[in-house]
Order: sequence, then structure tokens, then C-alpha cells
Amino acid sequence: MNELFLNEMSLEGQFDTIDEFLDACIPFFKCMNFINKENEGLNERKWELLKHSQLYERYITKEFKFNDIRGMKGDKIRKLKSVLLRTLDSPPFWDVDFSKFAQDSNKRYCFKEIDISMSSLSEAAERNGQVISFCNDKYIDCNILVSNGEKFFTVISSVNIKHLLKSLWNDKKIDVYTFLKFYFDESRLDFSKFEKKYGFDEFELSEVNECFEAFELMDELESWDDIYIHNALHYKAYSPSSKKTNWFADTQYEKKHIDKFRCGNPKRCFGYKEGEKFYVLRMERDHKVSDNG
Repeated sequence: MNELFLNEMSLEGQFDTIDEFLDACIPFFKCMNFINKENEGLNERKWELLKHSQLYERYITKEFKFNDIRGMKGDKIRKLKSVLLRTLDSPPFWDVDFSKFAQDSNKRYCFKEIDISMSSLSEAAERNGQVISFCNDKYIDCNILVSNGEKFFTVISSVNIKHLLKSLWNDKKIDVYTFLKFYFDESRLDFSKFEKKYGFDEFELSEVNECFEAFELMDELESWDDIYIHNALHYKAYSPSSKKTNWFADTQYEKKHIDKFRCGNPKRCFGYKEGEKFYVLRMERDHKVSDNG
């Protein structure tokens, strides 16, 4: 099972209002959505979000603590309260069993001269873990340097889902298919139909990175017209000369209008466009299929 820590230190009364906090929680909910979807339908969870049992005592504004959300009303709070309170109330809490602590209770752990001893941040440091943080300038998508007086630790802190996914992929905690599926969620690229048989298993890491750069470029361009004319992508229709040479013959996609684009020569990505979405189906490493269409 993989562990992530919720960084309670990232709540220090930095928000002016509860509404400001709720708006800033949107990235947090996306991170929770990733964890929940990865655990969905499994007897044994893939991911545990470990929390400090005193999370509810942390201040959201200078006046209101996390626990005060319980008594608040309103449309926005009603929609979000259940997720926040489930996070607050649900185990596991890493600090309930002293015998399982990774950090040394006799040492002082610091970040930027701030004493963070017995926090989720110091526990993550000793466990070589990562933290999910609420929006706080100190902790936004960065590396946190923690010291215990004898050694230094680097803890990755993520606020945004894309940073979290990149760090988990780089740390080999998720595979490339999980990474791409969630990273490009809500984008013009959709990996839900991706056929792993024609995926990245034979690709070198540098080749995967080239493909990722092409995917990001395709998603970031302003319009489909920009995609069609972009020299680096070389987007075009897949036009095999016969059924015999059609890579998608006798598949559920045979009657789809298949397109392809370049992911750094000679690699190509194949899929089809519906509305504003491009459904990624297969990757080609050597251009042999593209030679015939």
C-alpha cells in the first residue's frame, strides 16, 4: 500500500474567509478524487492518506478552525463539507500509536527555522513520503527541506493534482498509464480507451517523455485549427490503402475516423476525435504502421 500524508501545517489561518478557503480547496478535492478512484472497488486499498489527529484544531482563518466547518451552512459549504469532514474524521491517523512513529520524539524537526516536530511533515520526512497540502505559499508544489539536527530530508509537497501525479510517476509509485489518465483528465486528450497492448512497454523513458511533451503541447494549443497546422505534431488522418494494412481492421474502431500525430520522430499516437475530445488508442514506436497510412 502507498502512503501520502495530509500536511496539517499548511493550515495556519492564512485565509481571510471560509469562502476563500473553499475556493482554494478545489485542487485538494482533485487530489482526493485521484485517491478515491484508485481505491474504488478494491478489497485492499492502493492508497492511504495519513493524517494527524489534531488536524481539526488547525486554523483556516484567524478566527475559525477546521472543526468549525461542522456548524456552517450554505450551498457551497453543503457541497464541500462532506468531503472535508470525511477527510477530517476518517482514519488512518498516523500519530495514534507511538510505537509506529518513524520520527524520533527526542529530536527537533525544523523547516525554515519553524519547529515542525511531531507533524505529518516530519513523519513524511522520516518515511520518505510525500505530502498533500492546502493552498499556502510555503507549500505549493515544491520540495520542502526538513532537518532534525543530524540530517536533512527532502519532502515533496503537492497542492495541485498535476504536480502530485508527476512526483508519484517520477518516484515510480504509479505507472505511465495511470499517470496519463489522471494528468489529462478534464483536457482535450482522453486515455480511457487506451489499449495497453499497443502502449509504452517497449519505450525508453526518454521516449515516454517525448510523447508526454507532445500530449501537453496538443492540450495547450488554443484551438483544433492550431493543432492541425502545427509542424511539431504533424496531425493528419490515418489512411491505410486497404483493410489488410489497416491497423484497426476488425476492431470496434474500424469505422472510426482514425487520426495520428507525431510524438517526436518516429513515434506516432493514434486515436479519433469526437467533439472536442481526442481519444488516444495506440502508440507506435517505429513508424512501420504509419508507412502504410
